[in-house]
Formats: sequence, structure tokens, C-alpha cells
Amino acid sequence: MTRVRTIDTCRIPGIYEPVEYIVETHTICDQCGSANIRYQGNAHLPKSVNLAFTIVILISFWGSIVLALGAGIFRVWKYNWIIYSLGMISVVVLIVFRCLSGFVERNNHKNPKCNQCGNEHIT
Repeated sequence: MTRVRTIDTCRIPGIYEPVEYIVETHTICDQCGSANIRYQGNAHLPKSVNLAFTIVILISFWGSIVLALGAGIFRVWKYNWIIYSLGMISVVVLIVFRCLSGFVERNNHKNPKCNQCGNEHIT
């Protein structure tokens, strides 16, 4: 695949060097010259990992809210550290889940393939 750019320059009064800006960018296949390119995106976390993180996040978040409401209604304040810990677990697990998802899906859209001839090799 070859990336073709059309670059134009513009002179602004008072600036000594011209300012360049990109007008168009196309990805063209090396074999057939077609610009009909798609990007494969098929890397995802497994369903079991996704489901496990989701369950832990939801149970710890809503559990901390329910326990906080119950402690407020019954005026039992000596177990606040459990409620705060349960709420913080949901925050930490959510951050870990987002980092893991970002790591897995980082290169998800960097596999170009020509729709016309099927060329997958990047040159």
C-alpha cells in the first residue's frame, strides 16, 4: 500500500516561511492502484474476561452504593471503611479494564487490505 498526499503551501504576511498543510490523503494499493481500502479490526478481549470485569465492576459499584444507603438509613458508621474499599475496588478494576482493553485494541485498525485485489502487504 502506498500513501499519497497532496500538500499545498500558503503564505501569510508577516511570517517568513510558508505554512504547509495537507489537502488530501489517499491510501492506494501497490498492485492494482485502487483506493478502495478497508482496515481489518478483529482483536478484542475474550468474552469471559470482559464478562468477569463487568460483573466485578457492577457488583462492587452498586454494592457500595447500597451499603452506603443502608448505613445512612440505620446510622451505622463503624463500617464505612468497608463501603469505601468496595467503591474503590470498582474504580481500580475499571481503570485496569480500560488499560487492558486499550492495550489489546491499540493496533486494531492498522491492517489495511485492498477490496479489489485482496493485497494485504504493506510496503
